[in-house]
Amino acid sequence: MSVDSMIRKAQGLARAGDHRGAAAVLKQVLAKSPGNKSALRGLAALARANGALPPARGRATAPAGPQPTPQALRGLERLLARPDPAAAIAEAKRLSLMFPASPPVFNLLGLALTQARRFDAALKAFDRYAELLPNSTAPQINRANVLLAAERYEDAAEAAAAARALDPKLARAAQLQGFALSKARHYAAAETAFRDAIRLSPKATQGHLGLGHVLSATRRNAEALVAYRAALEIDPGNAEAANNVGAMLVALNRLDEAVAVLAPAVEAHPGNRMLRSNIAKALRDLDRAEEAITHLDAALESGPETGALLATKVSCLSTIGDIDAARVLLVRAIELDPHNPDLQIVRSQLDPGGVDAAERDRMAAALDDEALPEKTRAALAYGLFRVSDAAGDTEAAAESLARGNAMKRRLNPYDIEADARHFAALEKMFGAPGAVLSETDVAEIPSRHRFVFIVGMPRSGTTLVEQILASHSQVHGAGELRLLAAAMKEIGWSEDRIGGGPTVNNLRKLRRSYIAGIEKRGIDADVVTDKMPLNFRHLGHALAAFPDARALVLDRDARAVCWSNWSHDFRGAGNGFGNDLGDLARMYRMHRALVDRYRAAYPDRVATVPYERLTEHQEEESRKLVAAAGLDWEPACLDFHETRRAVRTASSVQVRQKMYTGSSEAWRRYEAHLGPLLAALAEA
Repeated sequence: MSVDSMIRKAQGLARAGDHRGAAAVLKQVLAKSPGNKSALRGLAALARANGALPPARGRATAPAGPQPTPQALRGLERLLARPDPAAAIAEAKRLSLMFPASPPVFNLLGLALTQARRFDAALKAFDRYAELLPNSTAPQINRANVLLAAERYEDAAEAAAAARALDPKLARAAQLQGFALSKARHYAAAETAFRDAIRLSPKATQGHLGLGHVLSATRRNAEALVAYRAALEIDPGNAEAANNVGAMLVALNRLDEAVAVLAPAVEAHPGNRMLRSNIAKALRDLDRAEEAITHLDAALESGPETGALLATKVSCLSTIGDIDAARVLLVRAIELDPHNPDLQIVRSQLDPGGVDAAERDRMAAALDDEALPEKTRAALAYGLFRVSDAAGDTEAAAESLARGNAMKRRLNPYDIEADARHFAALEKMFGAPGAVLSETDVAEIPSRHRFVFIVGMPRSGTTLVEQILASHSQVHGAGELRLLAAAMKEIGWSEDRIGGGPTVNNLRKLRRSYIAGIEKRGIDADVVTDKMPLNFRHLGHALAAFPDARALVLDRDARAVCWSNWSHDFRGAGNGFGNDLGDLARMYRMHRALVDRYRAAYPDRVATVPYERLTEHQEEESRKLVAAAGLDWEPACLDFHETRRAVRTASSVQVRQKMYTGSSEAWRRYEAHLGPLLAALAEA
């Protein structure tokens, strides 16, 4: 980009209220063209607009005492624009001795000292500036900026409040007050300040970004997304706004939307490591781990290694089955950043038995750190469960597990009565025989693929079954697709709404939506497996819309599958029933009743896969499930652990190993802690 284009860009950012962005561009201009007058004038104007410089002469009260010449002040401003503030500090000190009553000299001295991170000295300079101009907001604005940089957030909020008292219409002061209060964790007051800033200057991106930060910190992610989108609409090229929109979409599990926002932002800002990090997380969770690693490698090449980037790469390597590389990288990452909670969590997943006492203590300390997001603390609680379980400390493990589930319950409130109403409505919609689309309807909405839906309770063995089928030459294991749930939304189904039944129009709409989602993935195989366990809810609609589809329903010991749900930290919010032992037992019973109804409606297309028998009689049961999927037998299905593909579930490590038995007995060690669950299951 030419210097003139950069100047115009900075002017546009300034007009939109993004003074920080404008200043960054102007400093890039000075790096390319030292002494550029337009850039220097622009920086001075921005400084005045933000309170960094006093108003232009003629509009301010004339200070007492001799003043430096305009040429001397402009020379000092040019020195301040240099990367190294040493010369500016020396010149400002010289001028301050010559002109002890000059407000701009002490202001520029404070700015230079701030740039050198000499915060106490900078505050003294700004205090003198305030003495000389007691009715100006500029000294208080600069004091707030210095105190923020020095992490003295309470004092920064007071300085910003003082500026607001002098000029209640100054949006920048409200923004700074919001940022300071947010850093001090006074979120309600911070929200008020940011909303004031937006009211005073609705086109300033910083107000919307700050409001988004507060809403995100208080776990109001949907509202935070609205605030961040407002910032992005004001300034479509703003990397911070795009990154935050993407991060909120990832947090809300709207992964395709996140990639759609982040991909163009990465293209425009290829060196932005946060953009790379967030798009990598979205791609990883979309089962596109190889693409995620490409972004992570680019981020790591553009700057020093960080624990956060390495933690995400470790999880991606684990997802694609490169467990050895994941473990090697994890060791390096922990050496680099031993206190990083994300790395502690990944370590507890890959090697819980290798966590020593010191690491365990660090995890426990992080779990008690209320400054961390509760989502991270919940994951740490599950991690401590895994570590204690591996060490044989059942009591400590059970305590950590109960704590983690309680946190997840707060994070993802769940109402099982809503699911009960949905299930009851679905059972009424499907009698025997079940409805199916006609050959004519199917021909009008053709599919290149035949689908196998692998469903059941989460942790019932769906990942293992898909890995077996994905080892077949005609099969693509697509993982946990969200396509059926999205298609059901198109016919009126949501968490709080009962939608339409299996009418021709609804089934055509569902079929068209699901096929469109599959086609975007560029799959070549004839047969595609969709192993979203909770698709058992809408299996009837799926089988009706796809008359050639098959369904494999996992059947695992009720105590084992419920224990496995209770003891695993699921990423999404759809497993909220797993955080309460009573809800778990009830969900298990409801799921069995609904699946029985679908099995009666489509008896030739719904097959049961007994998990325990599969682990004990691998070849016999593998042959049966391959046949039930409508496929001829291939010996490769016995060597499923050698199949390289992305597996993003809690079973990703397990399916890289040969078949093993005994996992359904793990609950017995914790029987004393599962009283409500076992009692409720016994009533079934």
